[in-house]
Formats: sequence, structure tokens, C-alpha cells
Amino acid sequence: MVDDKSSAMVKTTIVLAGTTIYGLTLEEWIGILTLLFLLLQIGILIPRYVEVIEKWLTALKARWRRYRARAEDDDGSAQE
Repeated sequence: MVDDKSSAMVKTTIVLAGTTIYGLTLEEWIGILTLLFLLLQIGILIPRYVEVIEKWLTALKARWRRYRARAEDDDGSAQE
């Protein structure tokens, strides 16, 4: 019984491995779909990363302005 299942699975695998759709094998289609998925994920993530970086830079600029304002106030009070 186990041998029957094993041989059926091997035969099915051989048939699937040799299957071509539009001249490409199943392995090639999986590779193409994987690359397509990867490109879609990159396209979705890049705008999010840009947004996060812009927020980070805005916060960094605000901190820098506060630091400079405080430094100028300290310098002004020390000179008086």
C-alpha cells in the first residue's frame, strides 16, 4: 500500500515537473511569480520608508532648532 502511494506521488511529480505553460516550466513560473511578488513588496514598502525617514528628519530638525535656541539664550545671558 505504501509502495502504491509512493509510486503515484513520483509519477505525479514527474508529470508536474515536465509541464510547460507558454513554453516555461513550473519552476520558471515560480521564479517569475516570486520576483513579481518581491517587486510588489518593494513598491509598497518604499513609500512607507520615505514617510518614516521624513518624520524622523522633521523631528531631528526640530530638536536641532531647540538646541540652537537654547544655546543662543545661554550665550546671551552669559555675555550680559
